[in-house]
Amino acid sequence: MNRPVVATNFDGRLEIFYWGGPYSGFLHKRQLSPGADEWSDWKTLGTGMKSHPAIAKESSGRLAIFMLNSERKLVCKRQQSLGSEEYTDWTVLSNTTMKSSPAAAVNSDERIEVFCIGDDENVHHLWQTSAGDATSGNWSSWTAFNSSNMKFESDPFTIPNGNGTIELYVVRKDSTVTNKRIMKKFQLGPDDYLYSSDGGWSYWSMLGVYAYNYPLVELSTVANATAIAAIRNKDNRIETFVRGKNSEIWHVWQEHMNAGDHHSDYSNWHTLGGEFVGNPAVGKNRDGRLEVFARGKDGKMYHRWQKTANGPAWEATWHSMGGTGLKSDPAIGYHSNKTLEVFCWGGDDRLWHRRQTTPNGGWGEWKKESR
Repeated sequence: MNRPVVATNFDGRLEIFYWGGPYSGFLHKRQLSPGADEWSDWKTLGTGMKSHPAIAKESSGRLAIFMLNSERKLVCKRQQSLGSEEYTDWTVLSNTTMKSSPAAAVNSDERIEVFCIGDDENVHHLWQTSAGDATSGNWSSWTAFNSSNMKFESDPFTIPNGNGTIELYVVRKDSTVTNKRIMKKFQLGPDDYLYSSDGGWSYWSMLGVYAYNYPLVELSTVANATAIAAIRNKDNRIETFVRGKNSEIWHVWQEHMNAGDHHSDYSNWHTLGGEFVGNPAVGKNRDGRLEVFARGKDGKMYHRWQKTANGPAWEATWHSMGGTGLKSDPAIGYHSNKTLEVFCWGGDDRLWHRRQTTPNGGWGEWKKESR
């Protein structure tokens, strides 16, 4: 089943979005109040959608949803008012068809930018020309990045650097080898020295140590919105996690905040071990320690965490969180008191979730939501 998507409303209430699986249409449910254990019923936001949702927060604080409709055109809907449970109708942002699920990021000036792989297997992006209502006409046209003769096959993934510039990750398609190279591109800041022909973006480069003996990670799942997980450490360095060909979780990190393309800017790839059937999710505890979650071959959830904020030492082994017959990748939500909550679909086709009892602390029991 598809991974649920978690978003945080302006008042701290979590909202869950889900597309596909045994349910008809695109659905959402939300906490009845910030931090509450009670949730609303599932409500439908649309039918016939052809992609995972991407959620971004407008400059007003309203949530905006981006998906591909039945014609594979990018569409958007937004909350009718700040924090509202009701959303507008879908608005088509472009008549150009796309191939992948979208990724959405917010620029430092609060303009939303959306990324997709097109029918040409290249990465395209479009952006708000001014911050504000995401369903208005203030959008550019799709613009293709310089592909350098490469093709791409995973859904894009975005994360902001510590300075607010956007970092973009995508898996390169290569018909001659089985390795799936994770490629990166980032917005250039005012002090960046790199020349670019991509309108303020860097060239494409491989994620990790940039050298002839680059240790390739072979992804076991591509064309999947959940293939790549990344988060910023307490010191704002990005750390990225994937599942490798041997079912282990691998990670790589920036050696300094806002790292560029120099060979010393990124670590080598390192394994965290384990044996997983799903892709990872990562969260950050209130004290800054990263915590990684993944679904094991036994249908249970596992987690592992940094011993201290910013690493590099990690808990020695993976620890089981239990769960029975879990069948989606996990998603992580943050409560207003900075406790983490993990969400996953169970074998009974219901949403299961488990929450930290205290910030940085232990975990409560699994709970399930009604259908």
